Amino acid sequence: MIQAIEDINAIVKELAIVRLKTEGRVDGRVAKGIANRIIQVSGERLLKLEHTISEQGKALEEKDAAIAEKEAVIAEKDAVIDADKKRIAELEKELARYKEYYGKATPQATSRNSSLPPSMNPLSVPRTRSQRKPSGKKPGGQVGHKGHTIEWSEHPDSREACPIPHACPICGEPLDPTKIQVSERRQVIDIPLPVVTTIKEYIQHMLTCDKCGHEVRGIFPDHVKGTVCYGENIQALVSYLSTLQTIPMKRMTDFLENICGIRMSPGTVSNILNSMRKKAKKPYEEIRKVIEHSDVAGADETGMHVNGSNHWMWTFQTDVVTYLAAYRGRGKKEIDATFPGGLPQTILVTDRLGAYFSMNVKDHQICLAHLLRNTTFFEELLPECDWPKRMLELLRESIHLRKTEYTTEEDEEKFKRRLDELIDEKVDIEGEESKKLFDTFRRGLQKHREHIFLFLSHHSVPYDNNASERAVRPVKTKLKVSGQFRSDEGSKNYATLMSIALTAKKNKQNPFFAFQKIAAYYGE
Repeated sequence: MIQAIEDINAIVKELAIVRLKTEGRVDGRVAKGIANRIIQVSGERLLKLEHTISEQGKALEEKDAAIAEKEAVIAEKDAVIDADKKRIAELEKELARYKEYYGKATPQATSRNSSLPPSMNPLSVPRTRSQRKPSGKKPGGQVGHKGHTIEWSEHPDSREACPIPHACPICGEPLDPTKIQVSERRQVIDIPLPVVTTIKEYIQHMLTCDKCGHEVRGIFPDHVKGTVCYGENIQALVSYLSTLQTIPMKRMTDFLENICGIRMSPGTVSNILNSMRKKAKKPYEEIRKVIEHSDVAGADETGMHVNGSNHWMWTFQTDVVTYLAAYRGRGKKEIDATFPGGLPQTILVTDRLGAYFSMNVKDHQICLAHLLRNTTFFEELLPECDWPKRMLELLRESIHLRKTEYTTEEDEEKFKRRLDELIDEKVDIEGEESKKLFDTFRRGLQKHREHIFLFLSHHSVPYDNNASERAVRPVKTKLKVSGQFRSDEGSKNYATLMSIALTAKKNKQNPFFAFQKIAAYYGE
C-alpha cells in the first residue's frame, strides 16, 4: 500500500512540474517546490484515506462476524421450531387417540365425589356441599333448643364493693351510710397471672437400728424419681398441649416460660412425653381389649410423615373408646400386630381397603358415605345416564328408612334385591376408560353385596364410618402444625396419649384430668 502511494506521488509530481513548465509561469526550481508541496498534501490525504479505509474494513469484518453469529442462532432456533412443530403434531395425534379411547372427560376429583380430603379441593370447588338433601329449616339453633351462657356463681372467691359518693350528685345532700343496700351484682371470671408454681420438698429421714446397726430410710413416693423433677400436673399439661392442642415443642416451651414461669427445654418435653407413654401402657392396653370384645367397631387409617418417611396412623374405635396405633405400613401385618386373633365378635365398619377384609371378624359394614361419594363421581362422569342417580337414590332411601323407621332383615333383603337389579342391568357407556371405571365400580358392589345394607338388620351398626374418620383427623391437624413427627417414638407417644384423651372425651371426662391420673398413679 505504501509503495503504491509513493508511485502515485511520483507521477503526480512529474505531471505538476510538466504543467508548470509548459505554462511558463515559473522556472523549474520553483515548479519543483510547488510540486513537492502538492505531493505532501496529497500524501497526507491519501494516508488519512488509508486509515479510514482500514477502520471501515475492520468494522465490516466485525459486522460480518456478528451477522454470521446471528445466522447461526437463527439456524439453531429454526431447528428448535421445526422440532417443536414435529412434537406438537405427534401430541395432537396422541390427544386425538386418547379422546377416542377415553370418550368423555373424567370429572375433577373432589371431596364430594372421591376420598380426597376437603383441604385438597381445587380453588374452583365450593368449600362445602353436603350429600344430604335440604331440610327446609333455617340454620342455627331451632325452636326449643336449650341455650348456654356464663353461669352465675353463688360462691365467688372474693367480693369488692363499688365506691359510692358521700353526697347526692343531684342536690348535694349528705348520704346516710347506715341505710346502704345492694342495688346490683356483677361477676368477672378471670385467672390469676402469672401462674405460680409450687415446689414441694420431700425429706427422707433415717434411723439406725440399735441392735444390728442397719440404717432404715424413709420411702419416697413413686412419682418422685430424681433430685429435682416435674410433678404430675406439669406432666399432664405437657401431654394435653402436645396432643389435643397440637402445640409444637418450641411453642410449648415458650408458653410454659411466659405464662407459667417454667423454663423447660424441648428435650425435657420429649422426655416427659416418653415417660407418659410408658405410664399409659396399661390403660392403653385396656382400651385395645375393650375393642377386641366389642360387638361393633369402626376402623380407618391415614398417612403421616415420620422423619421424612411415609408411615400410617391406624384407629379402631367404638362408642366408648378410641385406639390409635402408629405403624410403617398399611396392610394385614399391621392389623395382626394390633389384633393377633382378629375381632371374631365384632362387626367392623370400614371403607373398602382390602386389609380389613382379610381380618377375622364377625361381619363387615361398608361406609355408605364413601359409596355416596363414589356414586356421585359417576353421576358427574355420566350426566346422561340415570344409573348413578338411581344408585344414589337407593343408598339415600336406605339411610332415611333407618333414621325414620324400625328396620328388619326383610328390609335389608329388599334393598339387596334392588341392588342386584342395578348391578345386573345393562348400561351403555361411551368411551373405553369410562366403561372400565364403571365396570370396576359395579364389580366392587357385587363383591361387597352382603356388607352394604347390614345396618338395616343390626341397629347398633352405623351406616357410615364418620366416627373413625373423626378419630384420625386430629393427626392431620398435628402434621399441619408441626410438619412431621421427628421419630417413631414421637408418633407412638402421640398415638398412646391421644387414645387416652379421645377415650376420656367419649366418656364425658376431662382429658387433662385423665393425664393427671396417669402421671400420678401409674408407674413406668
